Amino acid sequence: MAGLASVVCKVGMVCVCVHLVNRFILALYNLLEENSSSRITTLKGIRQMLQILTVLVGLIIVISILARRDPLAIITGLGAAATVLMLVFKDSIMGVVAGVQLTLNDMLRPGDWITLPSRHINGNVVEVGLTTVKIRNFDNTIVTVPPYSLISESYQNWRGMRDSGGRRMNRSFTIDVNSVRFCTPRETETFAQEEWGKGLAEGEGHVNLTLYRRYLEHYISGLPDLNTSDDMIYMVRELAPTPQGVPLELYFFTKNTAWKSFEHMQAAVMDHVMASVGRFGLRIYQAPSGLDLIFCGTHALGERRINGAEGGYER
Repeated sequence: MAGLASVVCKVGMVCVCVHLVNRFILALYNLLEENSSSRITTLKGIRQMLQILTVLVGLIIVISILARRDPLAIITGLGAAATVLMLVFKDSIMGVVAGVQLTLNDMLRPGDWITLPSRHINGNVVEVGLTTVKIRNFDNTIVTVPPYSLISESYQNWRGMRDSGGRRMNRSFTIDVNSVRFCTPRETETFAQEEWGKGLAEGEGHVNLTLYRRYLEHYISGLPDLNTSDDMIYMVRELAPTPQGVPLELYFFTKNTAWKSFEHMQAAVMDHVMASVGRFGLRIYQAPSGLDLIFCGTHALGERRINGAEGGYER
């Protein structure tokens, strides 16, 4: 009976020690999470790993007490089953390694906006765990992926955009080539009276597309939320011609990084672009729709009837 009581006491002491160590790890993690930046919250996987290791060590010690064997001998005996254990706990082991890499390299934090098209991910990171990373998509669906997938696959993290305070707007539209021409002297005189057109020589031949690019750059420079810090340039550039026409691209950064306000500003800029293009005698290319074809057919049929009536017959 004395030997049984001794064994029970030893097992009880090991269990108490394991519980105390786990509580200490949890308390330390909570303290770091409350008093530090969001980067600390990615240590959840490491916390879970330490707690699992503590339980495993305690379990080995309990087995050694019950079997009256040296713990090192039991660990040596478990080495033969290491291959099986690695297969069983493969995801956990890979998750632990990936979680450590994500944490130490500061690759991912809760609250980060990430996109991973191959796994239909486009939302904010909610939790970085030992074996899973939880992401809430913008449609409020929850996606969980193993951490090692974020190491082995390429994903886009938008944290840099938020930290820099500048979000890029990069939109393009196509100008119909048939509408590109030289401006008339009257048009040049009118444009020279505006702020962006100061310095235009009336005698020179100015291309309407060139002046339109100059006008758009001046318009962008006056946007209240334009961000030009840290080499954030703005420009309107002409891309290589395509069968549809000549593409123009707007490239600049805005201080509006929030999704809704950014989309509203982007829409306002493009509305201004489409509304002002007619002033320069330009047209934006648009593929013909069914209504356009019906209109063209009706117009052509009307012309044929008029011509036929003049010639004494109707087609």
